[in-house]
Amino acid sequence: MRKILELTHFLDFHTARLVVERDGLQTPVTEAISFVVTPLREGALPRPEPEALANWYAKAEQLQADVSQMEQEYRETLERAESMRHAYDRATVTDDTLRVALIGLRDELLAWNARYNGSTARAQLYENEAYPILRDYLQNLGMGNYGNTYGGTDTHRASYAYADALFTKLRNDLKAITARLPEFENRLNAIGAPPVKGLR
Repeated sequence: MRKILELTHFLDFHTARLVVERDGLQTPVTEAISFVVTPLREGALPRPEPEALANWYAKAEQLQADVSQMEQEYRETLERAESMRHAYDRATVTDDTLRVALIGLRDELLAWNARYNGSTARAQLYENEAYPILRDYLQNLGMGNYGNTYGGTDTHRASYAYADALFTKLRNDLKAITARLPEFENRLNAIGAPPVKGLR
């Protein structure tokens, strides 16, 4: 058994309570108390209003969440495209135009991924991208937000703007690709290919 003091904070507002941990389970033994820490001196940067700072953090976190959702959609779309290629191989008749189109679809998705994650070939040679990619701006944004209480600097806000613009373009391009998948599946059905869902 051990006693743990739990501390949480946001800006100058802190909350603390005492808990006991026994066999991996934590049980509170005191009520949570809240208190405000007053800075001893002003920092080099002006302190923003709490609401403005909270809005900035929320906006940055939402962008990170949206990017994570886009990553998941890409993985699902790529998996679906690969399943369609396997379905074509099991079709009762062939369609060379469709086969070439399916290969083109896969190449289009891989090209999208290179724009998002960078070139795999460059990474293997430890070369930097010719231009910063979305992940670079997100990393700068995340590192700048970690542990500070003054909000984003002009550099961090510029990184957010670049990241948001790149994300919007990538998301729209991915949605345009995904919107074409039903057409491919209909063409597969027409040549007697098995259903794509669940096919491996």
